[in-house]
Amino acid sequence: MVLLVDGSGYGATVSTIRGDPDLDRNGIVDGLDFEIIAHNWLWRVQAQENAADLDRDGTVDFNDFGVLAGRWLSKRHSVAIFIDSNSYSSLQAEIERLRSDIANDLEVPVFVFADNWRTIESIKNILIDTYIRDGLLGAILIGEIPTAYFEYQDSGAAPTDWYFQDLSDEFIDADGDGKFEREHYLWETDVTMREIWTGRIKPPLGRLEGIEMLRAYLDRNHRYRTGDLRYDKKMLYFGSIAINQTGVSEHDYFGIVNQIDDYTGLYESDADVNAIYEPCLPVQKSMYLSELSYSYDFAFVNIHGSATTQWLGDSTSVYHNEIRDARPEALFTVLASCSNGDFTQENYFAGWYLFSGNSLVVTGNSVVAMLVGSSSVEFLEDYNPLGLGVTFGQMYKNDQSFMVSHLFGDPTLTLRAKPTGEQPLLCVDTSHLDFPDTHRGTKTAKYIWLENNGTATLTLNFKKGPFSIDGESVNLGYWDVFYYRNPDTGELFRDFAVPAGEKKRVSFVFYPRADAPTGRYSMTILFQTNDPENPYLQITLAGNAT
Repeated sequence: MVLLVDGSGYGATVSTIRGDPDLDRNGIVDGLDFEIIAHNWLWRVQAQENAADLDRDGTVDFNDFGVLAGRWLSKRHSVAIFIDSNSYSSLQAEIERLRSDIANDLEVPVFVFADNWRTIESIKNILIDTYIRDGLLGAILIGEIPTAYFEYQDSGAAPTDWYFQDLSDEFIDADGDGKFEREHYLWETDVTMREIWTGRIKPPLGRLEGIEMLRAYLDRNHRYRTGDLRYDKKMLYFGSIAINQTGVSEHDYFGIVNQIDDYTGLYESDADVNAIYEPCLPVQKSMYLSELSYSYDFAFVNIHGSATTQWLGDSTSVYHNEIRDARPEALFTVLASCSNGDFTQENYFAGWYLFSGNSLVVTGNSVVAMLVGSSSVEFLEDYNPLGLGVTFGQMYKNDQSFMVSHLFGDPTLTLRAKPTGEQPLLCVDTSHLDFPDTHRGTKTAKYIWLENNGTATLTLNFKKGPFSIDGESVNLGYWDVFYYRNPDTGELFRDFAVPAGEKKRVSFVFYPRADAPTGRYSMTILFQTNDPENPYLQITLAGNAT
């Protein structure tokens, strides 16, 4: 039996939705409202075709209906909280406070589902239903929530929450052992992001100790939201692998560190980033544990690890009980380590990072991640949207594409408030291009207009854009089946900018090679922008190769 707790009942009520898409006035936004909007759109097609040409491509077709549906769907969103019944009975007041905090901060309805969860399928069914009915943004998994596993043929199984995040792909357990075979997973690579984000709030210990850890976490979560808990606007960087295994010199190490403020966009100068460098391993360990007691807002640790330890080198390791005693204070910590995020293990390392001090969000990997010491910090651009007021969940969903990378803590929190003052404002005439049938070996082109109606320069940075053929992942040996041209230089797949008050035409090309398969090609290109209102832009491309 599932206990649903929400003041508005099941379904988003009109009072909680901006724009009032409750067109049939029955108090709930559901598929019946969508039928009405479809009927209205069809009537407009018959009465005034130009008005229905919403993607401005000169024709009225199903793509226009997609634009219309997207506008309607964008008016309704929600968040779900899943919690086991035992935890809920002990923490009902704290969970209700969390529900209220999220609803107020994100201006969305929040549903609480409490049950003695037995299967991952029972949770997945609710996620899909809530996503369809109420525009689910993501789910918070609190306490004892079942775990999905992926098998990598004969190399073992990995716990993963992608099963809950990817609502459209197939998950196949051909041998019936309760674990999904990785080789059957389609990846649907034209959809570059999962449909929703998830975050786990699971203590490293169970029973009463775990309940009290959850209570303490929910209390400081509320204190942070109300401004009673603050963190210094500074970052801690510890590249253990670069120092201890790669052997980078101190000069080169700090040369890398001094680029962090530029790549993250989160700090004003090099002085805001503190880095650990010490060749002597025992001293290095002592420095590391000591730095964890400072109130950084962001800590990044690249270090070898297991489920319950981190290894510096030789016989020097950091153990979970030492992290417990160090009581990490950073608001947000990235554990770029193997297996530190294996939440199926008691005393898992990321759990102590999250629960023993004042941390609120930690990311970690649940298996061996094949990490190496980085000679660049360019990858830290992924965290740039956090400076625009983007939630940790949205950043994680858009920028973290590793199947066994997990977010621990509350994904609805933000690192920084949305910036004010002069800002860019992105406007795009369409986000979907459907190319005409294209013979193999030839090219067809279409374009979109990007306009900056703000007061500061708009930047767009290419993030990713894999493609599929007939819905399945393929590797043709080249990447440019679809591509776009930089409107300033004509280069392919490069970043570009739009000055305030200007607009640019961006050409997109469909180019199936002469020896490529025929079929339906599709791709979703993801851009990261500096517009606080539109931090991400997806352009969906599709066409038939004949």
